[in-house]
Amino acid sequence: MTTWLLQIPMTPYSANHLLRCHWTERKKIMDLWCYAIWARVNEARIPPQNAVMLEATIYFKDKRKRDLDNFAFSLQKITQDCLQRIGIIPDDTPDHVTWGKVSLDSDKGNPRTEIVLSD
Repeated sequence: MTTWLLQIPMTPYSANHLLRCHWTERKKIMDLWCYAIWARVNEARIPPQNAVMLEATIYFKDKRKRDLDNFAFSLQKITQDCLQRIGIIPDDTPDHVTWGKVSLDSDKGNPRTEIVLSD
């Protein structure tokens, strides 16, 4: 099994935000995330996979309480869509993508999202 760490230099919006915003803003957010994921995938030279296992830790700049489900949902949806769009996985169905643990943490000086991708 091969494992790659993708460090995305931003944190996802909550599902509440994504569901309430205008579709043009949602598309801009999706495009920005896809570009960031594409860049990290290219740096790591990750070849296309038939199926992947994903885990993630979201590091916010403060220790405020947050609803894990809100952030996990939006991160999972965006990540799966992006991996399919850039050709890493053939489809974003459960046959091709399995999620492990998604957790929240804080890092005042370096907010980011770390996604661990395994084949």
